[in-house]
Amino acid sequence: MDIERGIIYSKGQDKKSTYGYLKNSDNKLTDVDNIVVSYIGPLTLTGAKIKINPRRGDPKSAEAKEISKTFDVLHLYFNKPVVPKTAINLQSSTDVSAGTVSNADPGADKIFRYYEYNPKNQMRTAGATFPDSDLAVPLPSDPIMVPTKGGRFNDFYYANEIDPAPGSTAGYWGYGADSKEIVIRLPNGCTNVLVPGKHFINLTGAKNNPNKCFFEAAGVGTPKGAQASGCPIMIGNFD
Repeated sequence: MDIERGIIYSKGQDKKSTYGYLKNSDNKLTDVDNIVVSYIGPLTLTGAKIKINPRRGDPKSAEAKEISKTFDVLHLYFNKPVVPKTAINLQSSTDVSAGTVSNADPGADKIFRYYEYNPKNQMRTAGATFPDSDLAVPLPSDPIMVPTKGGRFNDFYYANEIDPAPGSTAGYWGYGADSKEIVIRLPNGCTNVLVPGKHFINLTGAKNNPNKCFFEAAGVGTPKGAQASGCPIMIGNFD
């Protein structure tokens, strides 16, 4: 039995039962051959949604007040409780393909991978122009997300007291409904950088070199870093 990989080795049937019931029996609750194992696997990304410009700021305005109202909010969903061990830098992304080797990721020195239009069209990264969206306002040169004051959001993007100052390049992150959801408030002025239905996202990381930012929450044993999902996640629209 290899629990980490979700594999159970069997020597075959013991001929004491058939599927669903014992031989010569109508009792379907006495099957002794079937084995059920609850398996989650390594920490990975399972979903992503973004709320575009929730305060309806004017992205074309140069007024500080409008800029401070113009930002998007990205929701990342994981399969188990997650803890960022480093700052969440949305521009820490690689254009190196994950390849076909399951135990090693050649791009794991970065945090994310992004794709455009389909999960095979991996995007190249080029500093502040990333991601290369037709409607994108470029991210600041250092879009690093720091934790919110309270740790959880509670409609944080409508709370003035935790908004970055006008013109600030800072963004914030916190937990959403539970510790399996991370919500990222992009910096002021950043809207339509990631477009729902157009962009895909994935983490970097594999068994031998996991993601350097996202780790399993503390539990039994040493927390392990996240691994890339088997398929990039389409970014949906957060309602």
